[in-house]
Amino acid sequence: DSEEVRYSLTAEGFVDADSVISFCKEQQPSLLIVCNPNNPTGNYNSLAAMEKILANVDCPVIMDEAYMEFADGKELAPNDLRPMHKLWLVAGSTLSLVGRYSNLMVFRTFSKAYGLAGLRCGYAVGALGLVRQLGKALLPYHVNAFTLMAAKTVYENKELYKERIKTIREERDKFADCLKALGFKVWPTATNFVTFRAEGELMQQLAKAYAAKFSERLPEQAAGGKLIFKYLLANSILVRDFSTHPVLQGCLRITIGLPEENKQIIAKITELCAEVKA
Repeated sequence: DSEEVRYSLTAEGFVDADSVISFCKEQQPSLLIVCNPNNPTGNYNSLAAMEKILANVDCPVIMDEAYMEFADGKELAPNDLRPMHKLWLVAGSTLSLVGRYSNLMVFRTFSKAYGLAGLRCGYAVGALGLVRQLGKALLPYHVNAFTLMAAKTVYENKELYKERIKTIREERDKFADCLKALGFKVWPTATNFVTFRAEGELMQQLAKAYAAKFSERLPEQAAGGKLIFKYLLANSILVRDFSTHPVLQGCLRITIGLPEENKQIIAKITELCAEVKA
């Protein structure tokens, strides 16, 4: 059996490399897992920060990069000599560090940028010693032939996804700007989702409206998030509800959809904000 020990992120949801290194020295974990970009806040942590962790901890490190394709991809390791048409997959990713660190393993998935969530297919790239150890634990036929065929076809045609990923980034940034204009705090995001919550006067207005409508008593911040969640749900829009989470109290996470879908969601949130202000 293994015991889970969590390290803290910064107030804005970023990974503090020095803090993680100190954590590892104190706790001596057998394995360190870093989610980058982070879920559910969406924060992207720099390649330099991730390399600092790799260079200064003794245990194996899993870099969970399920959302990395949505990051801006502007960073590259100085010694990366791969052809330019392939660099968009490794820019900003610790994939560019594979071969330099014996304690690194990078996890990627076809569920997010490639839209194959139902096939449950992912892959790991890392140091040879770690990959051999991982291989000992895998079942002989852990992925079915159809899933492998679909994933292989998608990866061979990954250039076709670049324009769609670019559109999702643009829509994500527009969505975040609209929320900020309404008075919401929005976490910096490099994923295909936006995490946000009401604060200040808007939070108080939402909480007051929640208290008037529902018998359940919640802290103001949690009540504000819960009201938005219920309002969207009543309008057939389902989002991830973190409103009662101890660290993300009042937060909701919304995945970016088609442009017309995003407009509908913003319209409903705008409508609710106008109602509670009135």
